[in-house]
Amino acid sequence: MLKEKIEAELKNSLRKSEEFKLSVLRMLLSAIHNREIDKRSRGTETGAVRLSEEEVIQSIRSELK
Repeated sequence: MLKEKIEAELKNSLRKSEEFKLSVLRMLLSAIHNREIDKRSRGTETGAVRLSEEEVIQSIRSELK
């Protein structure tokens, strides 16, 4: 899944001390996390909510603007 790929890249960036890439990846993960929270608060689901690939891509696209 795309979110896991971003998390893996975040870990690699931490190891390599790539500050700019690290900040971009953190911003993306934050946007994805916020969208998961919104989805959870709108729905009746409790516990962990996973976004679909399309929802993750939409979150990334909104951050690009």
